[in-house]
Amino acid sequence: MAKMEVLHLTPTERGELQSFLRKRNLPASVAQRMRIILLLDQGVSYREIEEQLGAFPSTISRWKQRFEKDGLLGLATIHPGQPPQKLTPQLRAKVLEKTRQAPRTAPRIGRCARWRRS
Repeated sequence: MAKMEVLHLTPTERGELQSFLRKRNLPASVAQRMRIILLLDQGVSYREIEEQLGAFPSTISRWKQRFEKDGLLGLATIHPGQPPQKLTPQLRAKVLEKTRQAPRTAPRIGRCARWRRS
């Protein structure tokens, strides 16, 4: 029998998760994490969550632990190997220069480009 890992959310936490899930611009990966947490709160087993969402037990456990540790912020995507890119004065100048240039146009194809037969 699958292990039951009930997670007890406060009404505020439950409401926040449900509110975020209603937003259309939420990344699918974050939405799945939120669904995992809400299903655990309902007492759904790991096996049932795996069947419903296609999430492995290790994934369910990971997001449960992160939520217990850091709350809603624990469900955010973290890329530990990628330091945040800082906007240096050199990078800022490069970006500004690109915005001042006219966009490149693709070569026209149609009446101007005709194939000749020999």
